[in-house]
Amino acid sequence: MKSWKSTLFQAAVATGLVAYGATAQANPGSSENALMERLNALEAQLAEMLIVQDEAAAAAPAAASSGESLEASWKNGLKLSNADGSSYVKLFGRVQWDALFFQEDRDVRLALGKQADGVLARRMRIGLAGRINKHFIYKAEYDFATGAAAFTDVWIGIDDLPKVGPFIKTLKVGHQKTPFGLEQNVSSKHTTFMERGLTDALDFGFDTGLTVAGGIESGKVMADWKVGIMKSVGAFGTGANNGEWYLALRETNKFQVNDDMYIVAGVSAMYGSPSGDAVAYADSTELNTMSSGAGAGAGAKSEYRVGIEVAAVWKGLTFQSEVMYAKAERPSGSTLNDPEPWAAYAQVSYMLTGEKPGEIIRRARAVP
Repeated sequence: MKSWKSTLFQAAVATGLVAYGATAQANPGSSENALMERLNALEAQLAEMLIVQDEAAAAAPAAASSGESLEASWKNGLKLSNADGSSYVKLFGRVQWDALFFQEDRDVRLALGKQADGVLARRMRIGLAGRINKHFIYKAEYDFATGAAAFTDVWIGIDDLPKVGPFIKTLKVGHQKTPFGLEQNVSSKHTTFMERGLTDALDFGFDTGLTVAGGIESGKVMADWKVGIMKSVGAFGTGANNGEWYLALRETNKFQVNDDMYIVAGVSAMYGSPSGDAVAYADSTELNTMSSGAGAGAGAKSEYRVGIEVAAVWKGLTFQSEVMYAKAERPSGSTLNDPEPWAAYAQVSYMLTGEKPGEIIRRARAVP
């Protein structure tokens, strides 16, 4: 099949020949030179037309790429992003499945009963996260391990806020992690052990609210903070009772000693009214399928909690520790003492395969 350029050239030549034939009949003295001049003029006009067409075709892809077209890539999930990365959407998921086999001794059997072997879908999550026009961020992640689409992170926000108060970086509203404690704010993909430490009984998971985060950096020192006005809710982001609002704050400081060593120290605080004028402290066993756990509850009009955290990384070696204290204030007139539970843990780990445990440092900061 002939190209459109060849067809256009032939049509132009034919038109020129017809015009020349008419001129030659009217003026029999026309020479061969006149024909050549006309053909040369037609070729020049055609060449100019082709240059214009090629320039238009070259400009078309550039115009399309500057629009909303997305490119696909894969890095810990499917990601679609525009050319400058200011807008993207990422699809991700996670499955954590346990299989347990028990051979308990007599004391454990007498205290907890005979434990059955079993399997457990610990986490089965799928979600979307993204950014729109650089400043607008969102995340929607759901966990199906219980057989229903329970909320984890379901929020929208604004990132890189331009000069909205001193050192403010991010604002989020929706279902999200409460800014309290170190290990609870580390993803379950990167915790040192399968179960979190004993402070998990005094820690918070996901609740619904508004958080504001910011920070400042000076040389090798970074100071970050995050404040949240949160409401105690269920697994589906619903809390219909009066009260149950609480204020939570976490502040962290990261020190870079050298290229291989980092130290992070921080504090957390919380104050609010407990759900249903009652407070409960509970934690699961070290193995999730076991039938027994530890917990305590009490009637209370208000509650506060504080926590201290420290983490250090040197090459593949990591040290991490937290101490938490809580006090529930009983209603006036109560003859019972105010509950004052506390918990602590310390753990050490080493990366045998050479990777640097950077996730603990990244999550240790109040602003990821």
